[in-house]
Amino acid sequence: MEYQKSSNLDPNARLEISRIFVEGFYEWFKYFSKDKNKLTAAFSDAFVWEKFYVAMENGKIIGIAALTNGIETVVITNKKTLRKHLGFIRGSIAKFFLKKEFEKHSYPFDMCADTDSIEFIAVDKDCRGKNIAGGLLEYIVQNSSKNRFVLEVASSNTSAIRAYEKFGFVEFFTINLSSKEQKYAGFEKYIYMEYIKQSVPKK
Repeated sequence: MEYQKSSNLDPNARLEISRIFVEGFYEWFKYFSKDKNKLTAAFSDAFVWEKFYVAMENGKIIGIAALTNGIETVVITNKKTLRKHLGFIRGSIAKFFLKKEFEKHSYPFDMCADTDSIEFIAVDKDCRGKNIAGGLLEYIVQNSSKNRFVLEVASSNTSAIRAYEKFGFVEFFTINLSSKEQKYAGFEKYIYMEYIKQSVPKK
């Protein structure tokens, strides 16, 4: 298994990253199109390249995640590209909603200087259950100068929560959704988890 920053890859890898991105968050995107190929093309130019990390096996991208300080944006959708692949109306609607979710996303707690946020963790559907996300998290954490890491996960994503807990993340904050929001989102609350890097004692 190999882990690296996406900025080291050929730009053509954007489609592979987008494919895994769509697979991982399809429940969010299926309103705009149920065609995963169209969604993959629609998001192919949305990634802030230097913020993403990938897990690779035999030259194939099988996992992705992004790292940010919680203020910088890692996904910026392109209205023209969305309209091209999703149609004018759905592309425009997608830009409106996803700009709020991705580009103006903020955390409901203070992000201190020693904290980074790990976002958009997703694994190829054929490679799930192999601790790909855990290996990617380990690589990101060990190659960051920060000591605290936070992430956001839907309460319904129990498999991801178990994987994060296995790695060492613990829940520290939640936001309950309204009944209307739950009906749209399909889950009850956002769970925020944190991981504190263990310092190595000096000899």
